[in-house]
Amino acid sequence: MAYSYDLETSAKEEGYEAERAGLAPLMERASAWMGRLGGGLLGADGFVASFRSLEQRDRLSAMLPYRVYDPETMLFHNRASTGWIVELAPIANGDESFISLLKEWATEDAMTRGVVQIINWSSPRIAPIIEDWARPREARGGVYRAIAKARSELLEKAAWTSLTNASPFLVREWRAFVALSFPGKPSSADIFELQALRDKLEGTLDTACVAHGRVDGSGLVALMDDVLNPRRGAWGSDVGLDTNRMIAPHKKK
Repeated sequence: MAYSYDLETSAKEEGYEAERAGLAPLMERASAWMGRLGGGLLGADGFVASFRSLEQRDRLSAMLPYRVYDPETMLFHNRASTGWIVELAPIANGDESFISLLKEWATEDAMTRGVVQIINWSSPRIAPIIEDWARPREARGGVYRAIAKARSELLEKAAWTSLTNASPFLVREWRAFVALSFPGKPSSADIFELQALRDKLEGTLDTACVAHGRVDGSGLVALMDDVLNPRRGAWGSDVGLDTNRMIAPHKKK
C-alpha cells in the first residue's frame, strides 16, 4: 500500500481546504457585519481578527492520526504509525493464569518498539442489545410482549438516567480493546511482525476462552463516532467507512 506523510497533501486529500474555501464567502460577510457591530467595543480590526481566528480553528478530525485502513492486512496506516485493534469481551474474573498469558505476549522482543494501548469504553448505545433480548419475547405476544416492551423502555432510558435516586446506576455496554502500533513508516518486516503479534494475541485469548474480534475501518469509525460525538439516546448513528476518503474526516467537529 502506497501512502504519503505529507501533511499538506493529506489535508487537501481529506477536504480541509475545499471545505474552508466553500465557507469563505459566507464567513467574510459575517466577519464584516460583526466587525461593524463590535467595532465600538474592541475596535473593528481587533474584533474581526478575533472572529477570524475562531473561524480558522482546526477541526477535531485534523488532530486525529487515522488515515487509511488496509482490508487485506487489516492494519491501520496512520499519520506516523501503523497498527491494529482487537476487541475482546470484558474480563470480570481474570485469574493469575490469564495474566501470565498476557504477560508472555506483552514481553515479546518486538514489543520493545511497539506501543500497546488497553482501552475500556462504557458505551451508552445499548438499544441493539436490548432489542435482541426483547424480540423473541415480544413474538410470543400477550403478557410477554407487554413485559418485554416495558423493560426495554426502562433499560433504554437507563443509558443516561440512573435507575435509582440514591446513586448513579446506569446501564452501559462495556467494551474492551487492545491496540498495538509501530511508529514511523512500516517496512515489509514490520507488517509481518504486526500480523504475527496479532495472531499470537488471538491465540492467547482463544486459550483463555475469551471472545474476541478484529476491528476494521467501519468499526473504528463507529467507535470514534460514539466516543467523540456524545448525544443522548441508546441508539448509535448509522456511520461507516467511506473507502474514497481518509478515515479521520469521518469524525465531526
